[in-house]
Amino acid sequence: MDYFYDGQVRRYLTQFIQIMSNFAYKDAKGQLVRVPVRYGDMTRQVSQILKKNSENTIPSAPFIACYIKDMQYDLTRLQDPTFISKVQIRERAFDEDNNEYLNVQGNNYTIERIMPSPYKATFSADIWSTNTEQKLQIWEQLVVFFNPSFEIQTTDNYIDWTSLSTITLENQTWSSRTVPQGVNEDIDIMTITFTAPIWITPPAKVKKLGIITKIISNIFAETIQGTISTEYSDVNAAEMFQGASPDATILLLQVTLIY
Repeated sequence: MDYFYDGQVRRYLTQFIQIMSNFAYKDAKGQLVRVPVRYGDMTRQVSQILKKNSENTIPSAPFIACYIKDMQYDLTRLQDPTFISKVQIRERAFDEDNNEYLNVQGNNYTIERIMPSPYKATFSADIWSTNTEQKLQIWEQLVVFFNPSFEIQTTDNYIDWTSLSTITLENQTWSSRTVPQGVNEDIDIMTITFTAPIWITPPAKVKKLGIITKIISNIFAETIQGTISTEYSDVNAAEMFQGASPDATILLLQVTLIY
């Protein structure tokens, strides 16, 4: 198999980050402040940029860090690995000159979808907060969406049979600090763990159908009246139909009049 990469896990992670986005908290002045969301497993270069290349920089809070915690093969959802689903697709003809679709049939394709591999992904969302009130506000807005699952869609492709999935809230760690806090000044981090059944799909086979789309028929008739009988002729089609399409199927029918 040739090299291929469709970014399937990346799309699941993007959907998870979007779920954690657009939350806000109310500060001491009564103003709503949007909570930023970041990818937790950042590169070393990005980390140094955020810290301004200094070890004395304090991380800002609040924010939510999202990342993949675990990825396991799911044997409970295993099906026939050799199964191939065939789907017939018919396109509308497209006029490239006018940049519009026509009301006639265009190309026809057969899509052979190979059985995907089932996996169970575990996502984590770390909620960084500077005080308990911030954490309570963010947590209360977030957990109401999961009762216990939240449905996601990774693609809008009509023939993608793995685009739908669900994210389920599994576990929560209320705080990363020990109580009582004492003299330690670590930022409070709350960790929420989610699981999602996902599919990793191999490339599909796309075959263009080559079928007869046009039949040219010709009937010969004379004005002489009499009894009509029909018979097929062996006349050379190339001589009788000059300029006809070479890929067309020509049906020759000759009508002979008998007195």
